[in-house]
Amino acid sequence: MKDVKTEIAYLGVLFIAFTLPFSAKINSIAIILSSTPVAIGLLTDKPFRQQLWHNLQHNYVALAMAAFALFYAVSAAIHWSSYQDVDAMLKHLEMRLPFLLLPVAMAIVPGLQPQQIKRLWLAFLSGIFLSSIILLLTATYVTWTTGSWYNLHPRYNVPENNFMYHRLGSYLNLHAVYYSAMVALAFILSLVYPRHHFHKASLKGRLLMVLVPVYLLTLLFLLKSATLLIATLLIVVSYAMYHLFRARQQITRWQKVGAMLILLLIIAVIGQRILQKTGHPRHLFRYSFVEPGGGNWNVFNLRKAKWDVASEAIADYWLWGTGPANMQDILDDYYARNLFINALQHHYNPHNQLLQSFLTLGIAGGLIIFSVFVFSFWQAVKKHDVVWLLFLLAFGLFSISESTLEVNKGIVLFSFATSLFSYQPQRSGFYLQ
Repeated sequence: MKDVKTEIAYLGVLFIAFTLPFSAKINSIAIILSSTPVAIGLLTDKPFRQQLWHNLQHNYVALAMAAFALFYAVSAAIHWSSYQDVDAMLKHLEMRLPFLLLPVAMAIVPGLQPQQIKRLWLAFLSGIFLSSIILLLTATYVTWTTGSWYNLHPRYNVPENNFMYHRLGSYLNLHAVYYSAMVALAFILSLVYPRHHFHKASLKGRLLMVLVPVYLLTLLFLLKSATLLIATLLIVVSYAMYHLFRARQQITRWQKVGAMLILLLIIAVIGQRILQKTGHPRHLFRYSFVEPGGGNWNVFNLRKAKWDVASEAIADYWLWGTGPANMQDILDDYYARNLFINALQHHYNPHNQLLQSFLTLGIAGGLIIFSVFVFSFWQAVKKHDVVWLLFLLAFGLFSISESTLEVNKGIVLFSFATSLFSYQPQRSGFYLQ
């Protein structure tokens, strides 16, 4: 597949990797740039088509992702007569196109050189660093010009720290939660990279390998998505314990003690941030729709309330679902029935991707997206791909508390990363050497 079409498609994929943390419009142009030459090749070049189809049909993850996108179209057809807003339905279908386009476009990956695959990961990391620097510089400028660390949220009219959470992401029109998922993937890569390079690097290089993950960890701390902080904590602890166990015979007692102290410090810092977001421990999962304020909402009981109401709706729509553009209206009806005023006012989605898929598409659509995660985990274990496994751990936890695949950035991040992981002939660590 080494021809002009492949090279142009590769440039498009490279552009996707770099622009992930930026505007959705720029990212969409990159997807079109990578998909167009592939589409031309499929129509006009038989050897190209045969090779691409060979790569695709042996990738169960990619096939399941494409099936998920196509099932949205099937669901839209089933519920066609119920739509009052056809444009909204078409928008829902358009948002799912990356699930179809990226697995097909990235079927070129097995034909790329290892250095080309490595450049894809480096392009992604470059995009994360550039976007984060822009965010921090803009936050500094806003603080300097306004003379305050805090400014009012334009929608909720509450003060927000210029350097934290949604306020920080807003400078690039990024949702802080989805951006933190991207930073988490960059953080995982920064943990794995030193494993192959630390022992032969210069003092300056070693210092850089330490500072990069610290910088990304600080960024995750500032973005302070509770779920991603928990995921990050599990990533750090799991990866560190794995390597401490493997190297238990080679490292000294003091090195073990030092590593454990650093781990405890990280756990304490991230744990303190998580506790700040949970509210009073007595109300961690308890809630009441009739009590004023809903019974002291926090990030956990608010989500449990949404899950309970979504489960009630699924019980009535389990077979065919509500349809892509009807889900929110129907869910709002169930919020109203339960007097869940907070959720009704903000039109909250279920904040759980599996519940969202089951409610929208019914049992078939829910099983398809579940199979994407199952096939991904199976392949990651089969290839011993630590980076992929840690990403699945982070994104899987993220998907328990957020409807991750209902927003453009979540869809493109997952489609891109999962396609790249699944098509790589070797585990990710091989391309980081």
